[in-house]
Amino acid sequence: MADLDECAAAAREAAAPLLAAKQARWGSRLVPRLLRLRPPLTRDVVVQRDIRVPMPDGTVLLADRWAPRKGGDALPTALIRTPYGRRGPMAAMSAPPLAERGFQVVVQSTRGTFGSGGDFDPFRHEREDGLATLDWLVKQPWCGDSIVLTGGSYLGYVQWAVADELPPQVKAMIPVVTESALTLDFLREDAFSPRHDPLPGLDPATDRRHLRRTRVTHR
Repeated sequence: MADLDECAAAAREAAAPLLAAKQARWGSRLVPRLLRLRPPLTRDVVVQRDIRVPMPDGTVLLADRWAPRKGGDALPTALIRTPYGRRGPMAAMSAPPLAERGFQVVVQSTRGTFGSGGDFDPFRHEREDGLATLDWLVKQPWCGDSIVLTGGSYLGYVQWAVADELPPQVKAMIPVVTESALTLDFLREDAFSPRHDPLPGLDPATDRRHLRRTRVTHR
């Protein structure tokens, strides 16, 4: 049985690069078509895997960097921090379309996920780790003067976690389908009730509550 498990693990490891390449092609072709993006500037993109990003407490988080093969250095950098994997469908939907259209893309696995060190404790470390990642990123010789943070759901929350202390190189944040105080919804008595929508956009009452909270936050 152990031999079968080892064989299966070896087969998965061997197939991983092929699967990642297939997902990247899917992200390169299908997603831009669905989003009606402009044609790519290049399809010759390279990926630097498993870049080690040190955190102040000694934990090392792993990241992949996507960039055009030629002229990739100093392009604007899109930073995506995710607990869902650097090489799965979510990364394939984001990294190739951006890297083919004038961006470098850094996809980082958050603490305790997909090879990154430490334990995954949702929401708890995202501010410290996010700020440390940005501090590391702006010091890289290939990083240009413009950084954008992007992603939805948990990938959007990690942006809000650092929003009040961004370095000047960060020119934009694009948090989608998320909240800055996502954990507060989980503390509600009816948080997991079918009648409660934890994110705005589906229920009018929730939308009104979210808009009031947003107006108060930005006064």
